Amino acid sequence: MNATVPSSAAANVPSCHLLWPQGLEDLLGDGDIEAFQSPIDIPLATLPSIPTTQPLEFDFQSCQWREFNNGYAIQAVPVTVDGVDKPGGGGSFSVGDITYRVVEFHFHTPSEHTFDGRSTTMELHIVGLSPANTISVVGVPLEIHESASGLASLFAPVPAEVATAINVLRLATQINLADIVPTKVAVARYVGSRTTPPYDRGVLWNVLLTPVAISSIEATVLGRTYQADNRPVQPFCDRPIAVDTTAGQLT
Repeated sequence: MNATVPSSAAANVPSCHLLWPQGLEDLLGDGDIEAFQSPIDIPLATLPSIPTTQPLEFDFQSCQWREFNNGYAIQAVPVTVDGVDKPGGGGSFSVGDITYRVVEFHFHTPSEHTFDGRSTTMELHIVGLSPANTISVVGVPLEIHESASGLASLFAPVPAEVATAINVLRLATQINLADIVPTKVAVARYVGSRTTPPYDRGVLWNVLLTPVAISSIEATVLGRTYQADNRPVQPFCDRPIAVDTTAGQLT
């Protein structure tokens, strides 16, 4: 997870307790939050879930995006029609009483989170920042399926000048993340960290439990720059996981 947010945004562990969405305090558990790193393996078969009353709600909007190679992955940030960075221009998502504006999205190949020990082809990370500078990420596993539709029209082939160097390109078409993330979906929610240095703690993860289809051509195009940019799975540390079966786009 490569967030273009202040490096200290999720580093202050005590603030995470104070700024947590109401009703999600159980996710902090009794463990050492400093040891809560990401990604993790999500045990689908024996998921020790905590039912949540704090739904994940999407309010994604169509937006222009600036695409670039950040040295870890191909990343996109929302911009105005004039190319000026516009955090939140792509909309937001909320968990309970806290709203996170979308500040960027990027991909990892293969997926960083695993499911019963198995990776998916890729993983999309949609990174959100709250008014209090706390981070939440929506993790979207992507799996190859030749009947895939949607991603090809949203993500034009990554130009060579972006794929091979740290260069910037404004995407020609607008993208609405609502066209990628399913309308209704189950997610696993847990407390973890960034997955790239400095691995700041206190990140609220929302990982879709059902992969989104991507074609083999799309996977090749999006993953050709970094063939293995996934952080290894981290110790689970007996942390609680909540399962939200009501996540979806606001109407």
